[in-house]
Amino acid sequence: MARRSIVCFFLLATLFIVVQTVFAQSSSYTIATWGLGGGGQSAATDGLAVAGIVGAGNDGRASQNADYTLQSHFWAGVVAPPAGARSLYLPLIVQDPTATPTVTPTPSLTPTATPTSTPGVSPTWQRLDTGNLHTNALAIHNQQLYVGARTEDGPPRRQGGLYRRTLAGCTVGAPLARVEGALAPVSTGLDIAFQGAQGVLAAYGDKVFYTNDGGANWTQVSTDMDRAVTVAGAGGAAFYVGTQKDEDIGADSGVYRSGDGGATWTFVPGGPVNINAINLDTAATNILLWMGTEEEGIYQLNVNLGDRFTAINAGLTSAESKQVWDVAFDNSGKVYIATFDGVYVFNNTSGQWTAFGRQGDKIYSIAIVEDQIYAGSVSNGIWRRPLNSGDWVKTSPPALDGHRVRDLLYDDNECRGLLAATDDGVWLYR
Repeated sequence: MARRSIVCFFLLATLFIVVQTVFAQSSSYTIATWGLGGGGQSAATDGLAVAGIVGAGNDGRASQNADYTLQSHFWAGVVAPPAGARSLYLPLIVQDPTATPTVTPTPSLTPTATPTSTPGVSPTWQRLDTGNLHTNALAIHNQQLYVGARTEDGPPRRQGGLYRRTLAGCTVGAPLARVEGALAPVSTGLDIAFQGAQGVLAAYGDKVFYTNDGGANWTQVSTDMDRAVTVAGAGGAAFYVGTQKDEDIGADSGVYRSGDGGATWTFVPGGPVNINAINLDTAATNILLWMGTEEEGIYQLNVNLGDRFTAINAGLTSAESKQVWDVAFDNSGKVYIATFDGVYVFNNTSGQWTAFGRQGDKIYSIAIVEDQIYAGSVSNGIWRRPLNSGDWVKTSPPALDGHRVRDLLYDDNECRGLLAATDDGVWLYR
């Protein structure tokens, strides 16, 4: 019997040395012994193992300063005892559920560049056209880029009107072709919008033109909308045009609506005059349009409530902040505006506009691409910042300083980048 005890002693000592070597410096594990002789505690085993490892209490638990704890009671469900075993005890390693495991964190990778269509390559600005036009507006339809331009006598003289080019392959440095025919006399194309095969061109000084065959042919509208500035589609065949006041002809200025793709128009009374921008709120349950004005701030037009106009100018305290030139929406439905006092965002809870940065800077255009907002200025280039938080960072090259950025449009198909209409042609950021 004594000989068997000596053998068991050496077996237990050997196993303990192995365990201690493997789990040294660890405090997340428990060493337990389970009894094969009926599950009760064994004073002999406690005295042998505990005294040799750590100082433990009568229940076999080790002190808090110990590297290991010993439990000498039977743990059913952890390891089943061999059949027929009577008095042999073996150490068993199990994870202590009360211990906090030590985890080595995985290093995080901080992005060093804005994601682009080419992984690992930082986006840059480059000319999409030949740079010989004063461009105002951008639209994409059937892989065709349409560009509204303004005539300038120069030098050099630059002819306005409506231009287009294919976006297939998104070749940079390719010239734009002027759309002739009925549009030949047009000197200024200020805005353009397509819905399916129907499109409307706001041709400041030359009224409004529409197409119902995808831009192949255009027809001038005779309605008094001589100073048409901005246009927005409202779903189906509905379009809205914003005009500016013309004292010479005495025509109504403000908002006009077409329900037949631009062929006929009706004045919507009760709204502001001198409209700079108009955009449809696609997140609204009603037909809701936001309109930026020359000096009256921002208005809503709720079509479902009987063409009700509402001025929403709380928070726009300066005259510059009430010169609104563009309206944009993020994926959550938040509304952002470009003003001559920077960018503002609307707080639905307070019903007020909050400064969103670039205050003091004259901003003409804004665009939201995923979680980033871009702002084009009158003479200070193009800026970007995250929607959630962060600082504005200038993205445009020095070549665009001093040039007006009148429109921003993201193409997620051919070019996979941000297009900018400037008075130095069309630029691409990708």
